[in-house]
Amino acid sequence: MRTAMKLPFQWLWDMMDGYVNQFQSFCQYRASTTKTKMDVYMLSRRHRSLSVVDTFNLLNIMVERSNILQNLELEKDGGIQLLTETEEEDVQIERESKTGCIAMGYFSLVALLRLHCLLGNYQAGLDCLRPIDISRQGFHPTLIATHITTIYHYGCANLMLGRYVDALHGFNNILGYISKQPLQESPQILDKIEQMYALLAICLSLCPQLQLVDENVYSRLMEKYGEKLWRMQRYNDAALYQ
Repeated sequence: MRTAMKLPFQWLWDMMDGYVNQFQSFCQYRASTTKTKMDVYMLSRRHRSLSVVDTFNLLNIMVERSNILQNLELEKDGGIQLLTETEEEDVQIERESKTGCIAMGYFSLVALLRLHCLLGNYQAGLDCLRPIDISRQGFHPTLIATHITTIYHYGCANLMLGRYVDALHGFNNILGYISKQPLQESPQILDKIEQMYALLAICLSLCPQLQLVDENVYSRLMEKYGEKLWRMQRYNDAALYQ
């Protein structure tokens, strides 16, 4: 009898998300001006640790080896089949293993989007999302954190590129979905939700297309940022930094 270790998708996402968080924190530490001489010496000995090039290479390798791009194309054509209870055990083990690999490939695409946004290469970040249908609720319906992270950075990239309507669509769709769901997410994800309301307010001040925003989302937005939105629409730059 064959056995296989199957990690939950949530664990796989947490590992990938934590890896990018470590990269970001390490880059901030490496660029800080408060390092001791010992810190500088240790960094000089390990100058390749979590380097930008190595991090991008690792994520691109995971995308390539997972065959996620090919599977996303098959999904669009209706060619992916889910596991069924009638399949033989060996077939189930093999397909579950492939599904975990595909999940890591999907999460790597989201991680690449995050890295490009951190480095200010917003168009390259959006290019990473081209194979993904962002209108769907992420890789798996239970992984709302994945979809929130994806749309947050998708909206940020479009906002920085001046594509305000695309950013509005993204923020409105995810915030509308979240408003109807009971959430038990980490503080970091809850912070991202609050930040998306703030970014939505900025988008509306630059592109006042209220018809693109659902009533429930707009009502919550006005509760949180109504005064600041009013000030930004009247070119009060100070409201952007509050």
